[in-house]
Amino acid sequence: MSPCLLGCVVFCLLQAGAVHAGVTQDPRFQVVRTGQSATLKCTQDLGHDRMYWYRQDLGHGLRLIYYSAGPPTTHRSSFSTRAVHAGVTQDPRFQVVRTGQKATLTCTQDLGHDRMYWYRQDLGHGLRLIHYSVGAPDTVKGDIPEGYSVSRPSTKDFPLTLESANCSQTSVYFCASSYSTVLHGHLLSVQKSR
Repeated sequence: MSPCLLGCVVFCLLQAGAVHAGVTQDPRFQVVRTGQSATLKCTQDLGHDRMYWYRQDLGHGLRLIYYSAGPPTTHRSSFSTRAVHAGVTQDPRFQVVRTGQKATLTCTQDLGHDRMYWYRQDLGHGLRLIHYSVGAPDTVKGDIPEGYSVSRPSTKDFPLTLESANCSQTSVYFCASSYSTVLHGHLLSVQKSR
């Protein structure tokens, strides 16, 4: 039996609007043999009582696996591999743009959530927050806002604009919405044409 890389990415998130450096997942990467068990540890030093584990299969959005409403309670979430109404829509699904070209990624949600987030995920890295909004029309810069702009014209809309696309912006973009901070979202891949 040969070793294989688990075909999913697991995220540990807290009930806090943005992902914070006070959250640690260990190990960051793990290779196991098929059928072998694996344990991922999530710790936080922020004093939050709610923690969430999400799974992201290749080409799919985040799906909630487990959450904890405070020690020692843990709840398992069931999810289906069938298509379901996620409540958050990104358009276009894929986009290739020329260097210097302006590109807008739309994000719409019909869940009535006040909070919306734009993240990017580069190969081999976790999610990084670009911009977020705690309610229309307000927007807040995230950890990496340079080269991007957003607007929040209504509760349901949160478009992200790449002002002048460059190679460093080739990434998978992720839009999420939240009532409190349990995320609902979709992935969108954007690549620069060569």
